[in-house]
Amino acid sequence: MIRIDLLPEEHRRAERTPAGLLFATLGLVALFSTTAAACAWGYFSVVGGARTAVAEATELLQSKKPQADYCDKLEAEKKDFTERWNHIRSFSASRILWTKKVDQLTSLVDTPPESDRHQIWFESVEMNMSGVRDSGLKIGGRSASADISRMNNFHSDLAKGAFFTEFATISNPAGEMDQDDKFDPAESFKFEFALGLKEAFSGEKDTGKKKPAPKPKANPAAPAK
Repeated sequence: MIRIDLLPEEHRRAERTPAGLLFATLGLVALFSTTAAACAWGYFSVVGGARTAVAEATELLQSKKPQADYCDKLEAEKKDFTERWNHIRSFSASRILWTKKVDQLTSLVDTPPESDRHQIWFESVEMNMSGVRDSGLKIGGRSASADISRMNNFHSDLAKGAFFTEFATISNPAGEMDQDDKFDPAESFKFEFALGLKEAFSGEKDTGKKKPAPKPKANPAAPAK
């Protein structure tokens, strides 16, 4: 049956909202309210706490920054000092105290290991530190005797002991017999010994190649009897 309400609209009874729509609307309102409350709690509690922690960490960092900068400066100074120290140490290790070498050389002549082992006087002592193959020391002099073994004794003393520490090679013991009546004894062997420095002291750059050994001089003449 069809019912028709003939009353004017202002006198009609309001229609009821369907129950399903009402409950759905209430559920959406409750869900929105819960979500808004959770977001508000998260913002003011979690985010606010995080911001506070960040602010405290930033303040702590700023308070430690001067000390950190000072430590960085100390590390830089330490590195610079270490580099200078290593350079000075390597520089000093590759240098020879020639005054000390001269003292050792004169000691070999003045106080030989054995009495009357040799009698030597020098005519020339040349040092070459140019960094080329012949870097080293050349000693020229005379052995005051007709006995060549005494010159050989001096050569042997040169090639061992503290004096020879910085040297790597020494030329063969060769000499030339000479006689001069102005001296006593008149006979002597004139010699020149070449001592080659070790590579660490020669100033020559390491090329990976071995240095050639010095050429031996001519054999000495047999002493006159």
